[in-house]
Amino acid sequence: MLTTIVLTVILWALFFLMEWVAAAFYPHPFIIAYFPEDVKEKARNHKPPFKSAPAIGWMLIVFILAGFLGTFIYGGWDGIHKDFSYVQFLLRFLIMLYGMKAFDILFFDYFILTKTHFFQHFYPETEGCEGWKKFGYNRKEQVRQLILMLPCALIMALICYLIGR
Repeated sequence: MLTTIVLTVILWALFFLMEWVAAAFYPHPFIIAYFPEDVKEKARNHKPPFKSAPAIGWMLIVFILAGFLGTFIYGGWDGIHKDFSYVQFLLRFLIMLYGMKAFDILFFDYFILTKTHFFQHFYPETEGCEGWKKFGYNRKEQVRQLILMLPCALIMALICYLIGR
């Protein structure tokens, strides 16, 4: 269980790092796609902080996404070596996925988006937009992701269980 918690915290760190890199280094379509509509409108004309920033940002995001993948691979590998049952794999992956989503909703959508000026620091033209104050503006997308996580966890658990047998 400790390994599962550590892996979930690693996912939180990677998620935060990905959001920071996307905001600071301007992978524009990647970051603004998740913003509220009025913020998207104002951020549309945002320019990168320096010429090579988008290239650096995308390279860093690829490394971070590899870190996400590696975290789940390690979770499966560790479970295989500890001779996990299917239910143990499923529980690990559910905790990791839903723990990451809880972090996204509570930390990013609630705290960072509505209570701080984190993104406004990188996108100053969006200062004063009402969308920054609207917690839950992306509720449908969040619910869709929460629903999709269950089959993802079921499939990952099955794959790891079958590999371990």
